Parts: sequence; structure tokens; C-alpha cells
Amino acid sequence: MRKGAVLLLTMLAGGALAQTSIPYIPGTNVAYDKAQDPTTRRNTSTVYIDELAGTNNPTSVQFVCRGGVPLFFLTAQVPLVTQDEYNEGLTPDLLYQVDTQAPRTAKTLGATVNGDPDPASLSAQKDFDAVLLNAFKSARNQVVLRVQRTGQPEVRYTFPVKGFNQALNLVNNCK
Repeated sequence: MRKGAVLLLTMLAGGALAQTSIPYIPGTNVAYDKAQDPTTRRNTSTVYIDELAGTNNPTSVQFVCRGGVPLFFLTAQVPLVTQDEYNEGLTPDLLYQVDTQAPRTAKTLGATVNGDPDPASLSAQKDFDAVLLNAFKSARNQVVLRVQRTGQPEVRYTFPVKGFNQALNLVNNCK
């Protein structure tokens, strides 16, 4: 664990896709929501990837367009940090593995949903948004994410990337 600043961004909670009409890329676990801020005209789109486990599993990765760049979020069905860790700015590293390559590490921050701390969500630290975006873009089949939680078993999620690049193009690569 490490100490880091808490990122305060509003994001969509996992499982929201099942309740909306956000289009999926046919035959994939990838969906997208093309959106634009009505005042600034900036791209506020989001690309979602549901975890391989599928139905009734609200675990997803989101790349949220802000300021012309995609920001990474992981929203799980289980807590990834305790409330005390969140309050202290402590978050676990995120291990990511592209296809069969060696696992690598990305630094994380806590995340919020509608302004409230969300212990079941993590965001990437600055510069790791681009690293994780490139991991998902370059994967042929899948990206596996692992979170080593304090005092809890490690969680492991598999995200199939089929359709990801197509969805990213449909939201203009966040530009």
C-alpha cells in the first residue's frame, strides 16, 4: 500500500449498464456512451468493459473522457479499499496483465460516485490512465486486473477487449 491523493471525480457506478440503453458493440462485453457537455462542447463520453463473468456481475472498467483524455476507473462488486484506507489516501496497486505478457503495476487512487467515497472503485494515478489505455488498446484477447486488498483475498478480473478499439473510435478517442 502507498499513500496518495484521493481523486474526486464523479463516475458511473458499476451495474449501471443493465439499467440503461447504452449500446453494446454486438457480440462483445464492450459498451459506450457518446456524450458532450452542452456548455463547453467537450467530449464527456465513456467506454465500458464488463468483466468476463458476465450476467449480474456489476464489475466493469470505464474509460471516461475528461479534458480530451480517457481516465481509467475500475468499479467492482466488492470493496477494494476499506473506509479507513480511503480516508488516509491509501490504495492498493493494480496489477494488470495484457494477454500472456508479464504482469505490470499501475498506481491507483480512490474514487467517488456522486461525490461520495466509493470503496468498490479505483481510478488510475496521473500518467497511469494512458498506460492502462494502451494496455487495453494493444491487447489481442483480454486484460486481467488483480487487486491485492488489505486483510482480504486478492480479487482478479478478466476483461475481454473485443470491441474496445471500435468503441473508443465511436467516442472519437475522447477528443
